[in-house]
Amino acid sequence: MRSLLLIVWLLFPVLAQAVTVPSEFVAPQFARADEGTDEALPNAVLTSLAQDRDGLLWVGTARGVLRFDGHRFRSYGNRWSSADSESSLFVRSLLVARDGTLWVGSDFAGLARYNPLLDRLDPVPLPVSGAEGLTVNALVEDDQGRLWIGTDGHGVLLRERDGQVRQLRVGDGKGLPDDQIRQLLIDREGVLWIATWSGLARLSVKQPDSALTTINLASTKTNISGLFEASDGWLWVGSGEGGLWRLAPGTRQPEVVSDSTRTGAVYVFLQPDADSVWVGRTDGIEIRNRTDGSLLQHLRHRADDPRSLAGNEVRTMMQGRGGLIWVGGYGGGLQRFNPHNVAFRTLDRVAFADAGPGFDDPNVRSMTVLEDGQVLLGTENHGILALDAQLHPREILADAHGKPLLLGVRITALTQAHDGTLWIGSDAGLFRRVRKDLEQVPYPSQHGIVRKLAAQPNGALWIATEDGLLRRDPDGTIEPMRDTEGTTLRRSVNALGWDSAGRLWIGGELGIGVIDTSGKPVVRRIETHHPARGSNTDVIGLLVDAQDRIWFDTPSGLYRLDAEHDGQRNVEAISASHGEAGRPFGANLLMDAQGRVWSQDRVFDPAASRILTLGHADGADLGSPWFRSYGQLPDGRLLFGGTLGLLVIDPARYQPQAYHAPLVITALRVDGTPIAPASAANGLTLTPTQRRVDIEFAALDYSAPDLLQYRYRLAGAGTPWTTTDSTNRVATFVNLPPGHHQFELKGRDRLGNEGDATLRLDIDVIPAWWQRRWVQLLGVLLGLLCLHALMQTRTRWLRARQHELERRVDSRTQQLQELTAALREKSKALEEASLTDPLTGLRNRRHFSQFIDHAVATIGQQTAPMTGVTAPQAGHGLALFLFDLDHFKQVNDQFGHAAGDAVLQQVAARLRERFPSDAELVRWGGEEFLVVALGMDAERATALATQVLTCLSQDSYLLPDQRALQRSCSLGLALYPMQAAYPHQLSWQQVLELADSALYVAKRAGRKAWVGFSGGTAGPVAPDAVSQLAEEIVAGHVRVHGSVDEAQVLQRLRESTS
Repeated sequence: MRSLLLIVWLLFPVLAQAVTVPSEFVAPQFARADEGTDEALPNAVLTSLAQDRDGLLWVGTARGVLRFDGHRFRSYGNRWSSADSESSLFVRSLLVARDGTLWVGSDFAGLARYNPLLDRLDPVPLPVSGAEGLTVNALVEDDQGRLWIGTDGHGVLLRERDGQVRQLRVGDGKGLPDDQIRQLLIDREGVLWIATWSGLARLSVKQPDSALTTINLASTKTNISGLFEASDGWLWVGSGEGGLWRLAPGTRQPEVVSDSTRTGAVYVFLQPDADSVWVGRTDGIEIRNRTDGSLLQHLRHRADDPRSLAGNEVRTMMQGRGGLIWVGGYGGGLQRFNPHNVAFRTLDRVAFADAGPGFDDPNVRSMTVLEDGQVLLGTENHGILALDAQLHPREILADAHGKPLLLGVRITALTQAHDGTLWIGSDAGLFRRVRKDLEQVPYPSQHGIVRKLAAQPNGALWIATEDGLLRRDPDGTIEPMRDTEGTTLRRSVNALGWDSAGRLWIGGELGIGVIDTSGKPVVRRIETHHPARGSNTDVIGLLVDAQDRIWFDTPSGLYRLDAEHDGQRNVEAISASHGEAGRPFGANLLMDAQGRVWSQDRVFDPAASRILTLGHADGADLGSPWFRSYGQLPDGRLLFGGTLGLLVIDPARYQPQAYHAPLVITALRVDGTPIAPASAANGLTLTPTQRRVDIEFAALDYSAPDLLQYRYRLAGAGTPWTTTDSTNRVATFVNLPPGHHQFELKGRDRLGNEGDATLRLDIDVIPAWWQRRWVQLLGVLLGLLCLHALMQTRTRWLRARQHELERRVDSRTQQLQELTAALREKSKALEEASLTDPLTGLRNRRHFSQFIDHAVATIGQQTAPMTGVTAPQAGHGLALFLFDLDHFKQVNDQFGHAAGDAVLQQVAARLRERFPSDAELVRWGGEEFLVVALGMDAERATALATQVLTCLSQDSYLLPDQRALQRSCSLGLALYPMQAAYPHQLSWQQVLELADSALYVAKRAGRKAWVGFSGGTAGPVAPDAVSQLAEEIVAGHVRVHGSVDEAQVLQRLRESTS
């Protein structure tokens, strides 16, 4: 490395002198046609170009015709004679007629035309003598649709629209200079110009049988090889010897433009704009002034420049619909040039090729524009390059001894002070150059590499570093900047900018700050939070516009900080609001005269409210751009540095692409079999056995086909769009249902703009016989009939089964009912048995316990007039009769239990006879019986007690041995409630105990007696009357009834309690 630098230093006195200045005319930059396509150009020998009505490009080659859609080349005629032939069609000329027919003129194979319905070339017979092996060099169509054919050796042929052919030859005596025709042209006046090997002639197309007029361009016969009519009516004529003439409109007087034989034969002309005409020769392309024919520039192949002509022998040129210029020739293949990219120019090693060492690797890391318009470029390791105001390379900066400055050092920042001092930031530190003296300035290295420099009129220098912002005073003092809280500003500072008030704005990892340089320099932080930024505060680029608005770039995109108003600043997310969030805008921010914000990657147009991406398709290709390497010339041009050199953008000449490319179907395949797209112009019909359709498509924007995008769908309610790019331009549909479908396609250009046009293809799928509507309806009908028959059969079967089930169910139901009835009877019997005494048939105690509560609850209630409590109505109480056979044990002991049982049964029978039917008769236990009579008052109960006791005691009982037995009975009676006025004083259980006490007294009084208790009238009976019954009787609360007088009753009661 050091030896290389030494060689450069020794040679520098030569290098530093003024270098060759290139022409002001910027050379067109060509690109290969197959650049960014799916396949390479199969043939580099090109003869002719044409573009059909759909926008497809057709290329004539030495091996047939190529159709180009921007992505793929398809060959026609490369197997011309037969499918197995190796003979190729050498194409000489192409013509797209007014009706869209593509005509092909060939070498030794005559005339052909493209058959779009079969997607092939078909030979067209020409019924003239010697037509076999005919060579067609030129084709042109007149306003009547007739085809004029220039042949090689057979003169001029006129093919009428009906196919009839007339021939014009030298032997006809009409003045044709030669039968070898090279070019044909019909001008705006309807004159046919015929270029031959022996001169130029003309003929009125309206009078094809008239004599020709010969035009003498030189003193000798001239091989005319090129014809062209410019927009101003001048006819340009070129010869195979290199001569160039112009014929004035009207008079058609020739004017020599060039008679040099060293510039190569002329083959083709092109007028790409209003000011110039391109002349294609065997020695490249001459760009000439349209008005006077003067030479502006000569384009040739350069081995060191891939953007130059690929070959010098230019045979064909054409400007397509989108404005692209196509160039082809022998050995150079097919190239394209986009004239819309005139706003962009990259000054790279090729542009500086004649400037010598140092300029051969212009890796531009920094730059500054000097007051005199010169531009200084800080490079990676070649020092500082100087360009003049026209951006021509001038010199490499050197010191007073001619030694280049800072060779091998990366220059990171440049700025010029108002006194002319050049300040230089680099990996080696901070330097300044005064005149030609270079001086290293002390600099605190702990702050890292210098990123940006800004000079102040008072001589102060602001230094943005990797770790903070420094200020160098004119006296040499360097001070780190602090914020309003006294904290030293740390971390990287990426951008500096001045506003109209002289304040310095800074952008870095900690956000945005501003310094009022008129007072004590303190960094005031500016709040720039926005939801789109999240928590990231990093600012990588900054621009202060004329309205003091701050544009700043971040890792999440471009933002704008409006001027301060009432102490507030509004932050607007520019990138996020235009669908560009999440990516930087480009960091290096510049504004043009129209208010558009630029970087090397994008441009934001506030008037159109859109962000456009810049790239190689626009000519903006400088390799990897460097942050902080940018500047602006006094004339408004923008400069950006990168690894490949310097990108120059002229905003005044920038026009975004406005070409809406047509959409075409480039290939159709049904079940893998190719089908000509033109055959489906009115729709594609699929048979029932065809399952798959592949539709290949393209948008015919050849400027950057690899950047195009598409979306397609089968139209229908809710059918989603499928989005794809240029790498997958095939839509595949499988197993489409019978019926009508419509394929829809839309395209987006490289800027993301979607065109208004929609390509549509109708697809009709023929149903199979079983898919036809009437078959389906018949099938549905038959199905319904079969279903109906099946349902009827099943219904009959179900009905029969139902009848059988019903019969079985009825039988089982009857059996169950019988069983249920039997069970009910048994249950009832069991219930009765559980409630009935089996010996006497009377109810037992269990029945009494169930009955008594219900009987008590159902006694009629009424309100007592004295107490206001509820009480039974008169005659609605209960009478409890408790009977006991006297000396019954003696019967069992003396006569046996059978005799006792007989006596008990007869007692039960007599009780049934004497008591009402609604009375409940209960065998209380052993020889005791309880009778509960309803609706009884004291009078009825006492009368009934006397009658029943008499019946039971006086009548004899018949024993099983027919003997009569006399037995008496004792009776205890109690009424419930005891007192109607006080129904709740005693419960029925207490009343039952009173009846038992009454029975006890009757037995103690000698038996064969009865005693009854009822309520007295002296007052309410005591709740514990059972235990103090005698006192209650004496108190008049209880009345005594029966065959035993009250005194004896009291005596017996007192005896039982003593």
